[in-house]
Amino acid sequence: MRRRFWLVAAVVLFALAAAFMLYGQDDGGQETPEVEVELPRRMRETEKQRLQGRRTLPALPPTEEGQPPPRPRDPLLAALPQGRGRTAVVLEANALRHSPVGELLLTCVNGRGRRGLDEVKAKAGVDPLQDFDRIVVTPDGMMVSGHFGEARWDELFRDGHRQSYGEKGQIFEQPPRRNVLPNGQTRESRRAVLGVWDNQLVVFGEDAAQVKQALDRVEGRAEGGDPVIREEQTFGEIYGVLSTDDLLRIVPDVQPQLVEQFRRAGAQMELHVDARSDVGVVARVTGTDAQQLEDLGKTLGGALALGRLQAQQQGDERLASLLELARVDPRGDSFNLELALPLAFLEKQLAGCREGVDGGDSENGSAASGDP
Repeated sequence: MRRRFWLVAAVVLFALAAAFMLYGQDDGGQETPEVEVELPRRMRETEKQRLQGRRTLPALPPTEEGQPPPRPRDPLLAALPQGRGRTAVVLEANALRHSPVGELLLTCVNGRGRRGLDEVKAKAGVDPLQDFDRIVVTPDGMMVSGHFGEARWDELFRDGHRQSYGEKGQIFEQPPRRNVLPNGQTRESRRAVLGVWDNQLVVFGEDAAQVKQALDRVEGRAEGGDPVIREEQTFGEIYGVLSTDDLLRIVPDVQPQLVEQFRRAGAQMELHVDARSDVGVVARVTGTDAQQLEDLGKTLGGALALGRLQAQQQGDERLASLLELARVDPRGDSFNLELALPLAFLEKQLAGCREGVDGGDSENGSAASGDP
């Protein structure tokens, strides 16, 4: 269940975009202003520069004679599981934290949530809001890149085991613990395994072998293979790929026909979210059955058209305007599902949350006051 939670967390912004657009709340009759939301369809120049700056690993030797010399590698991408048809989603945590959308979401963190962030900083010596650069979630575990020179891993794993691994790696293992529940019963916690590489990459898992395999890939001890996320796919503030099985887990169960169409098409998704200001989402859907994939695209396009028509007939201009910014774009052997959320709309939706947090903070004193 925990693994599925992290996967759902990774695509929550995508799911929220669809949910807001189809089932948005009342905003007092105010119309959403017409805006042009930029959609992430290709790599921007700043992202190309970001990509080049992250190539800090030496290139691996060519596998065949006569091949062009390979490029240096990004440690985080090198650590990811290899092989097509897998799932991995990357959140550019630092960029999201300092975006207008990130600031809006932080205002909805209540006093308890803020105290939790402070506790992580106090115990681990790591500030998630400042030290995290990227977060990767997969069905098998989680990885974080950033700055961890001040981290106190030994204190967190004082009852566990530590070992050096490879050239720059360390492995920390915490054995399962028995916790006594309020009803007197006991429950054994999961084994915690943490891999740290060069104080800039952290790999979380429950299996030491998987964590070691990730560090092996970084340091070039593992055999090469197809990367689950290629360099040219690293654009947007959220990006990644979803396998057929994991994609089916986020399709609403209330649409069994749609779930079956996704399954028959063998649909997989490449996801990109631009969250610099307005939120633009492009989900490129491919599949193993071209005809089923074409039918799936038509079904989704028809659902959006029907939603727009119903919103217009019911006089819901706000929802109709939002659905005008959602469409299915056929691309031959694939199609793009494109969604957009203007920042003004998000500000209205989160206004009540922000007011509630402010009110709760004032009642609980100053524990949650100040900048996060």
